[in-house]
Amino acid sequence: MKICPKCQTKYTDDTLNFCLQDGKTLDRVSDEKTLVLDADSFAEDATISDNVLNVSAEKQGTEGSTEKRFVVPTADNQSKETVLSPKKTNEAQTNLSKPKSNGRGVSFVGGFVLAFVLLGIAAAGVFAVWSYSHENVSNDKGNSNTNISVSAKEKVLRNIAVSSSSTRRSEKGNSYSPRLALDENPRTAWAEGAIGPGVGQWIAFDFEKEVTLKKLAIMPGYFKTRELWSKNNRVSSAVLEFSDKLKKTVSFPDKMEEQVVDLSGIKTKSVLVRIKGYYPGRTDRKDTLISEVKFIIE
Repeated sequence: MKICPKCQTKYTDDTLNFCLQDGKTLDRVSDEKTLVLDADSFAEDATISDNVLNVSAEKQGTEGSTEKRFVVPTADNQSKETVLSPKKTNEAQTNLSKPKSNGRGVSFVGGFVLAFVLLGIAAAGVFAVWSYSHENVSNDKGNSNTNISVSAKEKVLRNIAVSSSSTRRSEKGNSYSPRLALDENPRTAWAEGAIGPGVGQWIAFDFEKEVTLKKLAIMPGYFKTRELWSKNNRVSSAVLEFSDKLKKTVSFPDKMEEQVVDLSGIKTKSVLVRIKGYYPGRTDRKDTLISEVKFIIE
């Protein structure tokens, strides 16, 4: 049983939480003889709303507030007039219409939104990884800018005269002149033209004056495409010969990447690159190629 703490109206319907007269929250009390309000109690009586319409005009308060008078039947079938201010009326209506919160529903919606957001983040991550891998593969196949290890701020030597011990003859519109090793285009290359794989053949670079070399950058192989790079011979080792008769032997890994050799400030007027060893191509093992050579000076 429940009772209204304000008007003391009692109810046996445990499902009621608010007073039907003033909207106050009902208190639970011990079971005793109480007024039972059900659908048949007021079958022949006017409803609360009817009684409200029959009450005299709204009475104005001293401060301009409006009060509404409700006529409510009591247990002895007598009319009882109840006066509610607009504030109390609004509170009652709000309490009566206020839905019960459903924590589980909110949790479910929140969980669904969180799962959707996490799924979106995961999809974005997968797409980013795929894009990065795809871009790398595309660049690798194009070979237009293969692993350049020389900083753009470093000074590259220009005005170099170049010659070679032999040159492969031009064919199918492709030239293999030693000058192509200095054109800063990895899709062109110098190819020696001697019989066999080219061990002992050389390409020489002569400078206008003595310079101090900091690094030598070289692309050992035919860097036009990865397929051509693997089909043709690649330089595995070479001997660098300088104008003062100094020699330096260098080795290169079998990778389609620009290789940088530290020359530690060698002063010279020329550099000759002599092929010492090679990685054999898959199909064409008659010629060994060098795509690019750069000299970085101090």
